[in-house]
Amino acid sequence: MQRYHIKIYTRPEDIKAVKTLTDRLNALKWTYTEHCIDNIKYRAVNMIEILNFIKGQTLNSKEVFEYYIENNTLTKLCYRIPFNKEIDLILVVSNIKNLITVYINTNNDKHYTLNRELYAKE
Repeated sequence: MQRYHIKIYTRPEDIKAVKTLTDRLNALKWTYTEHCIDNIKYRAVNMIEILNFIKGQTLNSKEVFEYYIENNTLTKLCYRIPFNKEIDLILVVSNIKNLITVYINTNNDKHYTLNRELYAKE
C-alpha cells in the first residue's frame, strides 16, 4: 500500500480520483469500525455529539490531506474538517465510507512532527 500526503507529493491523476471518490462517498451511509467508536470514547467528551456532527457532514475533497492507494485503487482518505472554533476532526475513511478512526486536533496544530519518510515521493 502506498501512502501519499498532499504537502509531500500528489500524483496528478490522484487529484481527480480523490474528488470522484469523495463525491461517491457522499452518496453512501456512514458505517463505523469498533476501533473508531473506541477512539471517540477515549478522546472525546461527547461521543454522540461527534457522531451526529460527522453524520451531518458533506465530505469535500479539498479537506483531504492524506490518502492510500493499493493495487491502483484508493483505499483510504484522510479528511481534516473544522468541528468548532478550536478543534478539527481528522476522519480516516475507507473507500466504502467506513469510518476507520477519528482523531481530534487543535485547529492551530501545524503538524510539525510530520515524518516525510512515511510517504511516497513519486
